[in-house]
Amino acid sequence: MFCGEWGLSFPSGPCAPGFFCTAGASTSNPDGATNTSTGGPCPPGHFCPAGTSIPLPCPVGTFSDRLYLWLESSCTVCPPGYYCSSAGLAAPSGPCSAGYYCLSGASSSSPEDVWHKGGPCPMSHFCPEGTSYPFPCLAGTYNNLTRQAACLPCAAGYYCPENTTSYYAYPCPPGFYCPKATRFATEFPCPRGYYNPDPMTQSLDSCLPCPPGHYCGKENLTTVSGKCDAGWFCVSAAWTPQPFDLDNYTNANCLCPATATGGKCMAGFYCPAGSLEPIPCPPGFYCHASGLSDPSGECATGFYCTGGASSPKPTEVVTGNICPLGSYCGEYLEDPVPGVGTPSHKMLSLRRRDFAAKR
Repeated sequence: MFCGEWGLSFPSGPCAPGFFCTAGASTSNPDGATNTSTGGPCPPGHFCPAGTSIPLPCPVGTFSDRLYLWLESSCTVCPPGYYCSSAGLAAPSGPCSAGYYCLSGASSSSPEDVWHKGGPCPMSHFCPEGTSYPFPCLAGTYNNLTRQAACLPCAAGYYCPENTTSYYAYPCPPGFYCPKATRFATEFPCPRGYYNPDPMTQSLDSCLPCPPGHYCGKENLTTVSGKCDAGWFCVSAAWTPQPFDLDNYTNANCLCPATATGGKCMAGFYCPAGSLEPIPCPPGFYCHASGLSDPSGECATGFYCTGGASSPKPTEVVTGNICPLGSYCGEYLEDPVPGVGTPSHKMLSLRRRDFAAKR
């Protein structure tokens, strides 16, 4: 109450809403500046209905940072992600503890159930400090425990979609590989030129290079696409049936560049379908152009072809030459035959049969 005049037989009336009046108040809305012992504005963390003698504290789970409140409903409910653990607070007590979430009006930093305005962070979610509602584990992570502030990275050999409890349900499929923290099944396909027949592989090294004589024409293959085309050869990791990235070839262990996957069969060689390297033109035959799947034909009469010849009439000695004096050189002959006259049909037939056996 307050007594606003001299000579009163009764108090003048109740203290005004939003203020409190202790004994001896002379106004309904004391400002507390001249005489704090008689009352003042309702302080933060409290509310003061009409006729208040002692400010009433805002209840647990609420706070107030303003003066002059007169209704309990004017106290601010503790915001999500924070807690208000005692009555009469001018600000929230603090953020919700890591591993928990706090709904609006929470009274504990680690509420145990929704009746306490929150709860422990559930599986497949994470709750850092100050969480208002559990966050689902991001793709590439998982969580099989409660009360966790962070999710764990997905294990290598598996992938983890969003909100995953256990990665065991998501093995990496064949044709792909899954390093640690893989987000989805097709994130890391084996590149062209490689294949992978096995599940649950973990790195690019798990992708196998396409074997010699074959090609792997697209990503994420589980087996080879097919054989290298006739007239071409595939050394390893070829991604087309007609590789074109070879500048120079000596043998399968000496390629230029070293990463070459194959090339077109050179003159002097031939390449049937599925060739893993060029085959030298056989003795007695010549291969006159690049890209051949079979020899072009027999060495010309009067010449001999020792192997790898690109002309029916070689003269460079390395692959053949003109038949020398004192010898004769007929069809299919790989070396000059000493003698006089023309070789018999029986001898030529034997040479042809020998070549057929070699092929």
